[in-house]
Amino acid sequence: KLDHIPCYKTSVNWRIVADFIPFDSIHKIETATITGGTEISNCPGELVFKKGLRKYRLLPFSEGEEFFIIFADKTNGIETYGNGRFLYSSLPDSSNKVILDFNKAYNPPCAFSPFATCPMPPRENILNLRIEAGEKEVHL
Repeated sequence: KLDHIPCYKTSVNWRIVADFIPFDSIHKIETATITGGTEISNCPGELVFKKGLRKYRLLPFSEGEEFFIIFADKTNGIETYGNGRFLYSSLPDSSNKVILDFNKAYNPPCAFSPFATCPMPPRENILNLRIEAGEKEVHL
């Protein structure tokens, strides 16, 4: 029985302002799913943010009035779910800024069920960074 999902302690250090850099046209990004299939999503641009001395890039997918981001990082398979996590953000503001609140990163449905068909992070969204925020791995 699952009575809670372990999480990192919430920290303002993981609420990061990113620059949205739009593409000239929407890119179709194909992502593999955990069950061996693929999904195609619309990507309008890239999100560029700085953590420490390094810059990182993420490809967000258009999902209504929000961006949907599938990412992996150096905590996957150790402290967090091995195949990555999901995150929603608002769309860019008038100065093309987006808040990435990694405290809201959450486990995909496939972390809880072998019957879920979850998309995997595109290779561009596999970060060489430990994101110690959001939900941790659940041991059922």
